[in-house]
Amino acid sequence: AVAHYRRALELAGEDDASLLFRYGLARFHDSETGEGELGRAVEELLASGDAEAASEAQVILVELAWKRGERDLADHRLERAEEIAGDLPVSRAKAYVLSTVSRFRMLAGQLEEAIRAGEQAIVMAGGLGSDEIRVHALTNVGPARARSGDLAAGRATLEEAIELGSRIGSAEVLRTYVNMAAV
Repeated sequence: AVAHYRRALELAGEDDASLLFRYGLARFHDSETGEGELGRAVEELLASGDAEAASEAQVILVELAWKRGERDLADHRLERAEEIAGDLPVSRAKAYVLSTVSRFRMLAGQLEEAIRAGEQAIVMAGGLGSDEIRVHALTNVGPARARSGDLAAGRATLEEAIELGSRIGSAEVLRTYVNMAAV
């Protein structure tokens, strides 16, 4: 996929922000690279008025920084993702940004913020019929609830994520099981 997107981008003259985003995304999935392309894509997508795609590209930049252990950069990028998505109407992109905020706030021990953002994502994803994002958000909220002192609610939330994720065949269930084992 990386080679195909690279060639398509060459043919497009590198003027297509959406294609640049897809190329960066392919590089991320292939080898956890693509940071330069994704950074450029965020700016070009914003300039073209596509804040939804820009927020999704920004989330991937968060993930890249986090995986390298650059927590301050990941936090900065997460705040930017929130800012970009903040004025968006209810959408899959906004729900995914909120769920990602929940995930990284949970990992940072900011449990109230993790629960707040995650619950917003769960409601939004439910209204949109996006079960995959619901599973993602439930997987974040469960440990945050458990670590906040409500172990039963945390486990119930993770059980809901496992049930829903298993039903839809979500790979996210693997992370859910890891989180269940940790609470």
